[in-house]
Amino acid sequence: PHVGDIAWDGYAAIAQELGEDLINARPDVVGANTAYGVIAHVVGVAGRWARTVNLGTVVSRDRIGSP
Repeated sequence: PHVGDIAWDGYAAIAQELGEDLINARPDVVGANTAYGVIAHVVGVAGRWARTVNLGTVVSRDRIGSP
């Protein structure tokens, strides 16, 4: 299997194991994100990387203050 497939399968397994309540729970640590937030970030970064670096497509950021 491709290393990317192993990673995605791992994220899916973690999400399923946590279930809806825990995946959306924010740890009691200042600035911490939910597991869902971390997974969503990783998926978004991978998609952006694949489009911009691999395909050369310009993808604008959707956050204030980001180029």
